[in-house]
Amino acid sequence: LGVRCILGVEPGAFATDVETTVRLGHAALEGASRARVLMALGPLPGSEAGEDEVRAGLLAPYAALAAETDVLQAGSASLRAFDEHAPLCLSRRVVQGVLRGELKMGGLIAASLPEDASAEAALNAGVDLILQPKDALAVIDILEAAVLAKRLTESVLDRALRRLLVAKERLGLFAERTTE
Repeated sequence: LGVRCILGVEPGAFATDVETTVRLGHAALEGASRARVLMALGPLPGSEAGEDEVRAGLLAPYAALAAETDVLQAGSASLRAFDEHAPLCLSRRVVQGVLRGELKMGGLIAASLPEDASAEAALNAGVDLILQPKDALAVIDILEAAVLAKRLTESVLDRALRRLLVAKERLGLFAERTTE
């Protein structure tokens, strides 16, 4: 992953209005693509606001840029308008329904998890890539146990791997390999 493109009105964001945020986000994504760097949009923050306010404000820049990004980082806070109980990175309704369904995000959805034990829930929700787990070997063991117990299907892992390989292919990482 390369540079994070923070969108919205929270501190560190590109701009406080949707139009400027989208314009700057588009330019950042275009530059990253030319440099063959995966850029993650996000992290998508949580919100206590109602559904209409979330769609018009918080989600608007992501909706405008989802088709041209390879990675969207789901945050670990909640989007109460869509799921009152789960952090957005663990919510199937948010990841599958909103991000993949409504925003048409076809690329990777990445997440920094609140705890490594939630890796199974994140993948079942539709997250493809776990960012910097505290204990990567423990996460592998958790996921292996989940597959063996049939709580996590191999097809979920296959889809996540396919999205990662498509992103790498788009950047030309298989065509031009250099090693030092």
